Amino acid sequence: MFLRTFSAVASALLLAACTTESPAPEGEMIDCAIGPGAEYSEVCTLEWLGDELDSEFLIHHPDGSFRRFAFDGEHQIVTTDGADPAETIRAISHAFWEFSVGGDRYKLPLPDGYGE
Repeated sequence: MFLRTFSAVASALLLAACTTESPAPEGEMIDCAIGPGAEYSEVCTLEWLGDELDSEFLIHHPDGSFRRFAFDGEHQIVTTDGADPAETIRAISHAFWEFSVGGDRYKLPLPDGYGE
């Protein structure tokens, strides 16, 4: 009897552990277009991993995936997770850059003081 009860409780705990959702990432919502031909919408989350100008940052996609980036010494955005390189980097204004990686496009708000 004990073994049957223990097995039922253990099964319930394992099932509960498998169905819990991760919390939403913390950060600023930004415009992104995930996948070829997608339209921009504010559904990605920007997460800085330290001081904005000197650190890496993550862009979380709405499906839970993410990409990791950094600024290189030339004030360019580079991928740091082994993904395809960042391409089509252009300034939209003094406050935003637009870039793409493997068919996904992003509008990144630049930190205060960047490029000065």
